[in-house]
Amino acid sequence: MQGKWTKTRKWLAGIAAAVIAGLLTWWLTEGWRRPLPPQVERSFLEKVAGKYTLHSWTEASRPITLGARITEGSLQIDSNGIADWSVIVQQTSTRDPGKVRMTARGRIQLDLQPPQIMGVTGGEFNKTDYLDNRWGQVGHDINLAVRGWDFGQPEDRFRLSLDTQADGRQIVQMKNSIGMFMWTKVRD
Repeated sequence: MQGKWTKTRKWLAGIAAAVIAGLLTWWLTEGWRRPLPPQVERSFLEKVAGKYTLHSWTEASRPITLGARITEGSLQIDSNGIADWSVIVQQTSTRDPGKVRMTARGRIQLDLQPPQIMGVTGGEFNKTDYLDNRWGQVGHDINLAVRGWDFGQPEDRFRLSLDTQADGRQIVQMKNSIGMFMWTKVRD
């Protein structure tokens, strides 16, 4: 009787070894070729969050120009969609141009397509600092160009887009009817 159990155990061990060998062969030849599960797509806010420097600002073609250029700036967008930016604006229409630093805060609205920035009010976020005594009061169009709104006036919201360049740099565009900012993401 004991010999019968030994034969059964050997037979079961042989079947188990054959099954394991078959599975191992399949996994080594076919199983690894299965595509990996798709990665979860990051949200727009996750992609756009970070620190940026001003790459350029281009004024839109209009019958009357602003008479100003935006020469430097920074943008920071947090993971909740709050964007803070600061730029230097310089007059171009006078012999002795004045300069101002303008700051702004906005909230990214994802329910609009393309995503847009809606202004956040508050003097602590939206300031104009006159860097010299050469510029009188900053006009309505300059506020719209820099902030996308002017106090007590209708908004001209920025439409946002995010582009990844071939070299991996991320560019955020903020565009309204006055002009377009292009910001380059600062690499960590």
